[in-house]
Amino acid sequence: MRFTKLFPSVRFVFRRQNFGNVTRTYYAGCAEAEKKGLCVCVYEDNKQLELSPCGQEVDQLSGGKISQQLNALACELKLGKSFAITEIMDYSSVAIACIGSRGAGYDPIEGLDESRENLRWGVGSGVRLLRERGCVSVEVDTCNAPDAAAEAAELAAWGFEMFKTEECKAPCHVFAYNAHCDWISQLWLEGAIRGRAQNWARTLSDMPANKMTPVDLAQAALDCLCPLGVHVEAYDREWIEAQRMSAFLAVAKGSCDTPMFLECAYKGAGPDLPFVLLAAKGVTFDSGGLCLKETHSMVENRGSMAGAAVVLAVLEVIAKLQLPINVAAVIPICENMVSGQCMKVGDVVTALNGLSIQLPINVAAVIPICENMVSGQCMKVGDVVTALNGLSIQLPINVAAVIPICENMVSGQCMKVGDVVTALNGLSIQLPINVAAVIPICENMVSGQCMKVGDVVTALNGLSIQVSNDSCP
Repeated sequence: MRFTKLFPSVRFVFRRQNFGNVTRTYYAGCAEAEKKGLCVCVYEDNKQLELSPCGQEVDQLSGGKISQQLNALACELKLGKSFAITEIMDYSSVAIACIGSRGAGYDPIEGLDESRENLRWGVGSGVRLLRERGCVSVEVDTCNAPDAAAEAAELAAWGFEMFKTEECKAPCHVFAYNAHCDWISQLWLEGAIRGRAQNWARTLSDMPANKMTPVDLAQAALDCLCPLGVHVEAYDREWIEAQRMSAFLAVAKGSCDTPMFLECAYKGAGPDLPFVLLAAKGVTFDSGGLCLKETHSMVENRGSMAGAAVVLAVLEVIAKLQLPINVAAVIPICENMVSGQCMKVGDVVTALNGLSIQLPINVAAVIPICENMVSGQCMKVGDVVTALNGLSIQLPINVAAVIPICENMVSGQCMKVGDVVTALNGLSIQLPINVAAVIPICENMVSGQCMKVGDVVTALNGLSIQVSNDSCP
């Protein structure tokens, strides 16, 4: 069975608005007084500081207040660092960000344009500083590379606060300073698209495991990519069994959550050009299965699906920029849990191409990729780029790493490390580890329905409690 739209009862991951706008609201927050900030850049050569053209303009309009501070900052301001000053024009705070030497160029060994990378470091530092000071509207000095500045600003302004019930922050918006030129606006928009796509991948990866199940991840892909012209097919367990993906099912059968298999295709070039295949692992939580991981390492394993999140973000960027390339993606999504049905050490499974694989340990991080690659070859897709265990792989677009993602659960439906649950009063609770000694909500059992390390539950008084140890009452 395949879906072009999943079940209507599935909750959307988050609201996505204003796809074409330069500004972006990252998270809902509590009302806060409007604060306006500005990030200006300064070059540093042998402890000599020089303002960028934008900084010189602002300094002149402010009566030289910025240049008065540079002498005092000469020994402090280094690449990637920033300092804030106040009482500059109508800005509540102005961040002076160091972007290194003016003579930085292209490094052929690293394959990196150091001037653009330095700008990202500086702008990111400045925007983050202004965000911490409560600025909700930040203008950014673009320094002749508006796309690099926009990407850094979007990344620095982002914050994952979706389930917080206290200390809410106001949304943060980023703009190009004095963006009156068309070429600046266009490049800024392109950089903002790349930054927002990376933030979407970060959001998917940071979601608690009980809020980002295989079905939820497939739903997020459908909601985001389909309106952009990307063809997305989401298949459930019945289709996976019909395709005889035994290796993938061996990982998924320990969980009560339905595994999903995504096939995505973007056709931006002619039909004669081959496809580039992106393959990623989608395990949304990795407990280690029978080879159970330690609690402290399990906390972060909701991010085992970061590879799939990156691949989906890559497709979003390609579709929004309408790049002339044909790209396909295959993503198996499942949970690897401890239960009576989970795979055992020494099991032999058969891949889609008929090869037999013996499992010396619980290798949920690798097995789904095997089916992924064979499926991609069956589709007769061209170049193959895989994501395995966080390995850095250079793709034909602006992506540095594709990290494997899939859920490796301690049980079929138990709560997972980092899960967020919502009480009747609407308060959200994140569970860092399993503390059945404190939260007598259910029996603390290693089974298909036990709570997972990191789950968040709500007490009757409305307090959010995150499970933090593994003791029983």
